[in-house]
Amino acid sequence: MQLTHGDAAEAYAGFVAELRQQPTPDAAAQRAVQLARKLFTCRGATIWVMGSRRMPVAQASTDPDLVAGIRDNVPDRRQGVAWTCLTDEHVVRVDDFHDDPRWPDLVATIRHKTSLRSAIGYPLTVARESFGALVIYSDVPGEFAGETSPLGAIFAVHLALALQSARATERVTHLEHALLTNRRIGTAIGILMAHHQVTEEHAFDLLRTSSQRENVKLAAIAERVVHTGGMS
Repeated sequence: MQLTHGDAAEAYAGFVAELRQQPTPDAAAQRAVQLARKLFTCRGATIWVMGSRRMPVAQASTDPDLVAGIRDNVPDRRQGVAWTCLTDEHVVRVDDFHDDPRWPDLVATIRHKTSLRSAIGYPLTVARESFGALVIYSDVPGEFAGETSPLGAIFAVHLALALQSARATERVTHLEHALLTNRRIGTAIGILMAHHQVTEEHAFDLLRTSSQRENVKLAAIAERVVHTGGMS
């Protein structure tokens, strides 16, 4: 990594501003790994999250084929930089995969299947809420020693805050959509009650039956009722 403290301050300002414009956590994560590779001039970066059965899953990566190649050749993924970072929630560094005694199955695969030599992982947490782990890797041994660790840690803090913001925005968007949908369904029920002189329960049954018969979402049927004043 060849990023100085002065460069970092300027780069992070643009980094945070750009990530806050991303519409979803996945979009923010994908942009973040691209920026990580650019800012730290490293081989690549991946953001890992804990998936089902407590298996690390790559949310975003600059090199998905590399990640998939390692994953497919290691039956037990509960090992390595990402796993340790996610479970222990502390920075994990590998100075040289050729000499590292940890995780022998994974290290053997990395040595024989890739040109990777070093890596460092940062937990992405805000107020004890996990947003995954950022793993940066290089083909150069010892790439992440010295001042690179604190610079990367600052990068990870900004990233975690950006992911938290993106997740909150997505939740608000979903809630607003659900509220609007519920209102439209309520309006449609009212229209059907008045048009057919039926109870609220019967009007809802009309919507549900039409939805099932046409294999169309109930919200879409309700929208049609609101626009046309009837079921047809």
